[in-house]
Amino acid sequence: MTENYSFSTNWTDSHIDLWKHFIPKDISNILEIGNWEGRSTIWFADYFDQAQITSIDPSQWSARHTLLGNISKSPNVSRIKLIFEKSEDALPSLQKNSFDFIYIDGNHHAPNVLLDGLYSFLLLKKEGVIVFDDYNWDGEDRFGNKTFKGILPKEPIEYFISIMDCEVLHLGYQAVIKKCN
Repeated sequence: MTENYSFSTNWTDSHIDLWKHFIPKDISNILEIGNWEGRSTIWFADYFDQAQITSIDPSQWSARHTLLGNISKSPNVSRIKLIFEKSEDALPSLQKNSFDFIYIDGNHHAPNVLLDGLYSFLLLKKEGVIVFDDYNWDGEDRFGNKTFKGILPKEPIEYFISIMDCEVLHLGYQAVIKKCN
């Protein structure tokens, strides 16, 4: 997949087997919160070949430039909708109960993780799947430095699980949750 694209990181490939296991192949509507350079966005569009992908990220200019270049090279560009806003601004405008799968990998601060989860639950269809990234993240950056300031995503994800009508399908580096009602 990477030969035609420009990616500086690869945080996607290690999760593909998990996604294939828990997300039905025939889904039609995906929401992604956080897209960086578009690696996961492009993978979702390639693998879920009938799905519409809505991807939300305010994107810093350098990442946005790379993201737009990568998405424009995708043979599935017509099924990808990019929204350049903060998730707390964009999510309330989306249609409730309309997504089969939601991937949450945006802002990693506790209030944002919880808010993204709560909004996403409203947008998710019954029996849809939410994947929270970084459930077991320890706050280190890609160079091994503890640079994250604040409560890590695990705590708000566990709170979300405790208050929502959902089934936990998997807890590892990512948390996979299925909406019950």
